[in-house]
Amino acid sequence: QLTSLPENAFSNARNLKEIELDDNPLENIPGSVFQGLTSLITLDLINCQIRDVNPSWFVNMPLLDSLNLAGNSIRTLPDGLFSMNHNLARLVLLGNQIQLIQAEAFGNLSSLYVIYATSNQIIAIDPALVDGVNYFSFHLDDNICVDEYLYINDNTRPEVRAALAACFA
Repeated sequence: QLTSLPENAFSNARNLKEIELDDNPLENIPGSVFQGLTSLITLDLINCQIRDVNPSWFVNMPLLDSLNLAGNSIRTLPDGLFSMNHNLARLVLLGNQIQLIQAEAFGNLSSLYVIYATSNQIIAIDPALVDGVNYFSFHLDDNICVDEYLYINDNTRPEVRAALAACFA
């Protein structure tokens, strides 16, 4: 099992398409560990005991399509976290300790089509999140403020926005 990763661990692997670091106790990952991975499409960091997500991890990953951060101890998503990942289509956050989802964490992710945020501790979701996407599925089962699956498109946007506004403080 890996317990740490060195700075610039993948700097010589620029053509790498997929990284799976599942089930390694990587509580602290250096900010530059994923720098230079401009061809990366899939990144899985499942059950790695991550508590804090460093926004610099995902910078310069223009092709990142799928990110799985399930089963960690993530509490917050920093503003601008995914703002440079314009191709991000699938985001898995299930089984963390996230309490608040702010639209600022996502920027304008027009490619996003599914967020799995099941089994967190979500007490509030910024309703503006639905304005920055074309359509997507939002899995929010087993959370505090909302416990349902939401599908957002032009027809359902007003209802979903109202549902999220009801739990946004």
